[in-house]
Amino acid sequence: MSGSLAVGRRRCVAVLGAALLGAVMSLPGAATAAEQSAHSGVGLQGNDFPPGYFFIRNVESNLVLDIADGSTAPGGRIILWDRKPSDNDNQLWKYDEGFLVNKKSGLVLEVSGYENGGNINPGTALVQNKRRQQPKSLNQLWAYNYQYLMPYDPKVVVSAKGDNLTRGAAVVVNRAVDFPNNIRQQWHFESP
Repeated sequence: MSGSLAVGRRRCVAVLGAALLGAVMSLPGAATAAEQSAHSGVGLQGNDFPPGYFFIRNVESNLVLDIADGSTAPGGRIILWDRKPSDNDNQLWKYDEGFLVNKKSGLVLEVSGYENGGNINPGTALVQNKRRQQPKSLNQLWAYNYQYLMPYDPKVVVSAKGDNLTRGAAVVVNRAVDFPNNIRQQWHFESP
């Protein structure tokens, strides 16, 4: 990647994080910075992803993001599953300049069907896909704020389909409910 492209991507990710945080803070019932710090103990840094690979665990169910059937193909569905003690590369992710990259497949997490941007419809599935260049990668860029995992459209957050927090449930984006206190839509990162 050329130096100017890398700088441009970092700048885009920083702007995305700031925009998401601003939009989320304007939602009715959004906590102040002091309330958020007291509530979760998590820093308020816009993209507070850990270094290296990590599991993405739902706060309420303790299930993690997984690629259905361990698929390495583009379009592989994202589901909830028990954290595996071994043979778990399909459950491990790393943050790379706004993208969440799966360890097993090398593909990135995306909101299916929004390559050209636009308002994301609640209920849209998450899949893995090949990493794309700007401007076709908006639906592959992620921010983490207030324990919510969000794509570029700040009106939606990562959730289980139909609020079904069971093994094998599809993972989608939905409107934030009871922000910022809905642990059913909150996620933590855990080291392998």
